Amino acid sequence: MTGVVDPIDYAVFQNKVYQGLYGGLSVKDIHANKKLRKENIQGKEEAGATHFQVGAKVRQTIKDLGGTMP
Repeated sequence: MTGVVDPIDYAVFQNKVYQGLYGGLSVKDIHANKKLRKENIQGKEEAGATHFQVGAKVRQTIKDLGGTMP
């Protein structure tokens, strides 16, 4: 077991991934540095649709750059 039991554990776990990717910066630090705003996505359907759109844009970027498609 990974130790991820509660939602807060998952949030802490995810933050560690970001710290690894962004040279130690936390999610809050990244949002502040990039001046990102919080999205008000509500519910599973809207969250799923948003994730689909992001995935499609990432796929198109890979294609545009001539990368290997997933």
